[in-house]
Amino acid sequence: MKTSSTGCYGFREYVQNNVDIPAIRNWLSTLDPNACTGEPIYLRDTTSAASTPLPGIVTSLKPDNVTLRLDERHCPMVRMAWCGFDAAWGVTVGDKEMPTPATLPRRKVKVGGSMVYENGVYRLPVEPGVHVWHTIQ
Repeated sequence: MKTSSTGCYGFREYVQNNVDIPAIRNWLSTLDPNACTGEPIYLRDTTSAASTPLPGIVTSLKPDNVTLRLDERHCPMVRMAWCGFDAAWGVTVGDKEMPTPATLPRRKVKVGGSMVYENGVYRLPVEPGVHVWHTIQ
């Protein structure tokens, strides 16, 4: 199943209207870089405790999981993800200097003796240092 980029535009509008990007950036600026492990924190799983408490500006959005990691300049960034039956989408917020990574197309890869499709990721900038994304199947 292929996913169009149309849904990403609607999600971008949702982010623009509902995500307090300045407040998230203020919180990110207080994080110890060692807390940015790249390990997903599953909010619906009580055994997946965050080493750094997540603020209400993040948890109130009710993402399925949150990942704290460092960008290529070693600045903290947060990736919030929501998952559906066969799709995933989200928003990544970082420093204003963080570039939006390129869209990765769906591609065939060899696994053992078989060729399978690896999902791609469509990315759409919201503002400098912020982008929405969704999987391409």
